Amino acid sequence: MKAVEASVAEEHLATSVVGRILAALYAKFALAGANRGKAVVTSAPNEYHELGARMLADLLEVDGWDVLFLGANTPAEELLGLLAKTQPRFVAISLTMPFGLNKVAEIIARIRVNPVLGGVKVMVGGAAFNMDPELWGQVGADAWAENPHAAIKQAAVW
Repeated sequence: MKAVEASVAEEHLATSVVGRILAALYAKFALAGANRGKAVVTSAPNEYHELGARMLADLLEVDGWDVLFLGANTPAEELLGLLAKTQPRFVAISLTMPFGLNKVAEIIARIRVNPVLGGVKVMVGGAAFNMDPELWGQVGADAWAENPHAAIKQAAVW
């Protein structure tokens, strides 16, 4: 089977269509009555792919989490400030493009040395981590999830 290549514009169009479908479906979800705690879901700095993170945020809400979804290209300083202010149980960082691995590692290192953020767990996911399932440990994360279902399962453990 021959692979079909899409232009960047076509990829953005497809992402936009899927985003609109997800928004329409979200209204039909039955939210869990449980309050599992607060979670922050974001894309890494300089990461503009946010669809997977959006899916995770929506599914975590359905599962009973109070989710703060930050979207694409969240600056590290802003993320760290929000984590300190909101004290979530965990943060999920999505990364598609491998060139952002150093930024993710830097954010995790800064979470680890900040006494205010001592209890915040870090989960990573996205195409960059799916290419090499050992990367999550190398950047210092507590867990890696290859898809939203695996992320929800991991979050339940925390």
